[in-house]
Amino acid sequence: MAADSPSPPVSLPSSTPPSSNPGRLLGLLTALLYGLFTLLPNSNSLLVSWPWVFVWQTWLWLTVLWCLWQIGQNKRLISLGLGFDWLLLALAIAVAVGNITAQFSAQAHWHSWTLLAFLAGLYGLRGWLKSQPQPLVTINKLLTWQGYVGFAFIVISLLLWFTQTLIPFWQSAAIAKEMGITKTFSFGVLELQNWAPIGHQNYVAGYLVLILPLLSVLIWLNQGKKRWFWTMALALGLIDFYTTSSRGGLLGLATLLLLAIIGVGLLRRLPWLWWLGLSSMAIAVVGIFIGTNDRLLTSFTGIMGGQGAGQFAYRLINFEIGWRMGSAHPWTGIGLGNVPLQYQVYRPVWAGRESEFIYQLHSTPAQLLAELGIWGVLIPSLLTVGLIWQLIRSLMNRDLVTAKGNSVDLNTVKIIIWTLTSALIAYGVTCWTDYQLDNVCISGIIIIYFACLLQLYSADPVIPKPSRFARPVFLAGIAFLLAIAVWLFPILRAWQLSEVAFRALAAEKVPAFTQYLTQAENLAPWEAYYPTQLGWNLGNIALTTADPGEREELINRAIAALERSIGASPHQEFTHNNLGWLALGQDPPQASQSFATASQLVPAKRGVFYGLGLSLLVQQKLDLAIEAFSLECLRDPLFITNPLWRNPNFAPLYPPLMAKIQSTLSQLRQDHDDDGDYQKLLGQIQGGIHWWLGQFSQAEAELNQFGDRQAQAVVGLSKNPTQLEEYLPALGNVAVQVVQAWQNPARARELINQAWLQVNGTPMPEPLLQQTLGSLQQAPDFYTWLTDYAPILQYRRQRLGFGVNSRHIDGPNPSDFYQVTENLPLVTWFPFMLPSPILAPALDNALQPLRSELWQAIAKD
Repeated sequence: MAADSPSPPVSLPSSTPPSSNPGRLLGLLTALLYGLFTLLPNSNSLLVSWPWVFVWQTWLWLTVLWCLWQIGQNKRLISLGLGFDWLLLALAIAVAVGNITAQFSAQAHWHSWTLLAFLAGLYGLRGWLKSQPQPLVTINKLLTWQGYVGFAFIVISLLLWFTQTLIPFWQSAAIAKEMGITKTFSFGVLELQNWAPIGHQNYVAGYLVLILPLLSVLIWLNQGKKRWFWTMALALGLIDFYTTSSRGGLLGLATLLLLAIIGVGLLRRLPWLWWLGLSSMAIAVVGIFIGTNDRLLTSFTGIMGGQGAGQFAYRLINFEIGWRMGSAHPWTGIGLGNVPLQYQVYRPVWAGRESEFIYQLHSTPAQLLAELGIWGVLIPSLLTVGLIWQLIRSLMNRDLVTAKGNSVDLNTVKIIIWTLTSALIAYGVTCWTDYQLDNVCISGIIIIYFACLLQLYSADPVIPKPSRFARPVFLAGIAFLLAIAVWLFPILRAWQLSEVAFRALAAEKVPAFTQYLTQAENLAPWEAYYPTQLGWNLGNIALTTADPGEREELINRAIAALERSIGASPHQEFTHNNLGWLALGQDPPQASQSFATASQLVPAKRGVFYGLGLSLLVQQKLDLAIEAFSLECLRDPLFITNPLWRNPNFAPLYPPLMAKIQSTLSQLRQDHDDDGDYQKLLGQIQGGIHWWLGQFSQAEAELNQFGDRQAQAVVGLSKNPTQLEEYLPALGNVAVQVVQAWQNPARARELINQAWLQVNGTPMPEPLLQQTLGSLQQAPDFYTWLTDYAPILQYRRQRLGFGVNSRHIDGPNPSDFYQVTENLPLVTWFPFMLPSPILAPALDNALQPLRSELWQAIAKD
C-alpha cells in the first residue's frame, strides 16, 4: 500500500550483519528453487512432468530438511505463536483422518506430503526470522528479495504474452485480412488472455493480487532511484494484471484498493481532500479495467442486467460438486487429491457437457470442503479471523515492535502489517473463484507473508531457550524424511520410466513403449494414468494396423490395460467410453456395460448413447438400440443429420427412430409446459426436425413461435428458393457468406474459405474445400445441398487437457476411438437449425428418467 513518503524518511535498519545461520546452504537452495518455480514458464503443468516433478519433490524434501536442520542445530522448538499452532495441528489431524478414510489413499498421501512440506517451510521460515539478531532487518531484506522475484515475474509474463500470444495473433489477423476478414483483438478469447508464466490467466492474476501490495509498500520504504524502480514495477504489474482479464482477480484487486483506501485513512491521517483524491484514483483504476476490457465489461453488464449466471455456470457446477462431496463426507471429506478421481460421480446431471472432467473445483472453499469436510471451511475461517484480529490489535498497540535497542518507526511497521494482511485478505476474496494453492509461487508467497506477519505481531523479541525435545524431534524428522524418500522412489522411478516410454512411442518403438510403461504401472499400480495411456495407445495403433491378427492382439492387450485402469480409478467416463468402442467388435455385452457406465458418469457426452445403441444393435436388441439412439439425438439433435443414416445397414432404422424422437419430444413438452425457456428449446428442436424432414409448414409454425430470425430465414429460403434476397438480411454474417457462395459460384471458393475461417480460425483444408465446392455445383437447390449433397466432416474428438487434468503431461493427449461423421454445413455454419446447447439443465433433468429406464432395462436383460 503506497502513500506519501514519511518525514523524516525512515527505513528499516540494515547495517548489522546477520548472525551465522544453521543450514544456510539449505536455505539458499530452497529459496532458489522457489524462485525457479515462480519464474519457470508453464510451471504449474511442468510440476507434473519428468524431470520437473523430481526437481519439485527435491525442493519439498529440502524445505523439510531446512526446518529440521534449524531444530537440530539451534536445539530450539519455535512455535508460530498467537494460537496459530493449534489451528495447524487441527489441520494436520483432519488431513490424517481424511487419508485413512479416503477411497484413493495413495493420492491422498501424495498431496498430504506436499502440504506437510509447505507447513515445514512456514515453521522453518518462522524459526529463521526469530533467530536473527535483528529480525526486522531480515524481514526488510526478505520482502525486498520477494519484490525482485515479483518484478522478474511481471517482466517475464509480459514478454511471453507479447511474443507467444500477441504477435501470433497479429500474424493470424494479417492472414485473415488477406482473405477479406477483419479479426479484432478480444480478451473474451481465452487464448488471448495472459497465461504466462504460471500457465493460466487466473493463476497470474492471483499471484499479482499478492505481489502488487508488496511493490506498493516498497515504494514507501525506498527513496531516490529505488523508489522510481518500484514505481515502474508497480505500473508494469498493473498492466500485466490487465492482460489477464481475470474476473476473480478483479474482485481481489477491488478488495485490495478498498483496503488501501481504508489503510491510508487510518495510518497516515492525510487531509481529507488528499484521501478523497486517492480514493477516486483507486475507483478509477477499477473503472478503467472494466470499461476498456471487453471480457470484464461483458461480465459486469451481464451481472448488472441479471443475466450473468450463464457466464459463471462452470464455477456454479463445481461449487455444487464441492458441496455434494463435502456433505456426503462432512467429518472427513473425500481426502486430498481425490477430487478428480471422484469428480464425475458427484457431477450433477444438469451440468450437461459443461465441465466434464477437471482436477480441481475452481473455488478454494469448495475444494477444501470437498477434501476436508467441515474442517476445510472452519480452519481457514478461524485463520482469517485470527489475521484480522491481529491486524486490529497491531493498530491499537503502541509498543508493537522493538529491535534490540534499535528504534524503528512504529507507523512504518504498522503500514507493513496492514499491507501484507490486506494482500492475504484480498487474495482470500480471489480464491473464492479459483483454487490455486497447488502453485508453488502462490503458496510460497503466502507462507512468506504469514511468517513475516507473525514476527511483526510479536512484541517479545526474546529467542526461546533450548528445548530437551529438540533433538528427539530432529531425529524423528530425519527418520521420517528417509521414509518419505523410500516411499517416493518407486513413484518417481515410474514417472521417469513413463517418460522414456513416451519417447519410445514417438520413435514408433511399440515393444519398448509397452515394456517401459508396464514397468511404470507395476511400480505405481494406483496410478491409473499408466494403464490408461497404455490401453489407449495400443488401441490407437490397432486402428491403423492392416494385419487382422496383429490388430486383434493389440485390441485384446488394450482392453486388458483399460480394465486395469478401471480397477485403479473406476469413475472415469473416458476409460469406460473407449473400452466400449474397443470391446464392440470383441464382446458386445461388455461394450454395452462400458457404454452404460460411461453414460451414467457424463450422460450428455456426445456419442456415448450412440455407442450404447450400436452395442445393443449388434446383440439384436432393436427396441433398446432405438431407445439409445433417440436419447443421443434428443440431447444432440444435429445427430439426426449424420450421413451414417444413409448407410444401407442403418437406413431401415431411421423411420422408427424419427418416430420415437417425435413422440418423446411431444411427451417432454407436455410434462413441462410451464417452463418458458425449456419450451423454447424443445420448440426449436421440433421445428428443426420438421425442416430437416422437409415439412416446411410445420417447421414455420414452430420456429415462428420459438425460433430465432436465422432459423426462420433458412426455412423460408428452403421453401421459397427464388426469394433469396428477402431472407439474406436475417442471416448472420457466416451463414450469409455460405448462401452467397451458393448464389455466386465464381466467388464460392473465397466465400466458403471466409466462412470457415470465421468459425475455425484457420483456412479450410484444400481437400475439404474441394469437396464443398464440388457439392455446391452438383446440388439443384440450397436446401437439397444442405440435406442430400452436404460434404462430410470426419474426425475423432480430442480430449484436450487430458494430461493436465490427470496430473501427468508426459504422454500424448488422447482422442476418442469413436469416428465422428457429420454434415459439414449444418454443424459448422447452421447449427442453430438443430440447437444442442452445452448447458441445458431443464432438458438434461427431463431426459434423465428416460436414461435411467434404459440403464435398468440393460441391467435386467
